[in-house]
Amino acid sequence: MNGVTPEWWQTLIGVLLPLVTALATARGASPAVKAGLLAVLATLTGAASGIATGAAPSELFSEVVMVFVVAVATHYGFWKPTTVTGSAGAIQRSVPGGLGYGGTGRHGRQAEAG
Repeated sequence: MNGVTPEWWQTLIGVLLPLVTALATARGASPAVKAGLLAVLATLTGAASGIATGAAPSELFSEVVMVFVVAVATHYGFWKPTTVTGSAGAIQRSVPGGLGYGGTGRHGRQAEAG
């Protein structure tokens, strides 16, 4: 098959989901909020891709898991070590507010203080 396959699109979106999660969540948001949002975004991406390609309902779960695993792996393996994502990453320092903002977390207090 020529061109970009749906699996490549899923992988690319999975690589970018940590960036979207960092943009949408607050610096002081709990890890549970960030993980929950990432899981929701991976579910939407995997399900939409599976439906678009005509995957059987039994295959949708594997589509979702694949996107989530790629997103988590690239967050911890690339984006966080390069200080792009993570509570102290460039995106979190640049974008104020977002989901889970309460200012009560460890990084939330640091953000308010400095």
